[in-house]
Amino acid sequence: MNKTVNTILFMVAATLLNLILISLIFLVLIYLFSQILSEESGTHVVTITYLFSIFVAVGGGFFLYHKIIGWINKKWPMDRYLHSRVREK
Repeated sequence: MNKTVNTILFMVAATLLNLILISLIFLVLIYLFSQILSEESGTHVVTITYLFSIFVAVGGGFFLYHKIIGWINKKWPMDRYLHSRVREK
């Protein structure tokens, strides 16, 4: 495979990884909040909980994604496999 195909496959896999990380963090947070909060909690509390979970999931997902991609970059030099638009300058 050439660098262009590798770059496309890498971008698709990285996007899927990022979506999976965000989804897992969101589901874990919602589960934890559902165990902590009582059933009598008002809609205002639930709305704030969902908003907080979304923001933390997106931030945490991107943080973990950045750490994983950095680890992959250290382990395997991506310059040999990917087109130059993907690598850090």
